[in-house]
Amino acid sequence: MIIIIYLFVMILLLSVGLVLVIISTNKREGRWGINTSTVVCPKCGTTFPKRRKPANLRQALWGGGTCQNCSCEVDKWGKELNKI
Repeated sequence: MIIIIYLFVMILLLSVGLVLVIISTNKREGRWGINTSTVVCPKCGTTFPKRRKPANLRQALWGGGTCQNCSCEVDKWGKELNKI
């Protein structure tokens, strides 16, 4: 009985994660999606390389990068991030 409950909980959690990825990918926003298109800097128009080098932990975990040309930080969708 415990194994069945455990399997049900695991399948439920994986399903929720998959739904989050699908929704974020379709909306092209949020942290959970997968971006397969080329990212362009919103300030200077420079194309980001396909192989990225994360500058911080947030970029390593959730994607995005820093423009080599103008130092603009963007998320994985190419939207500029506000610096606080």
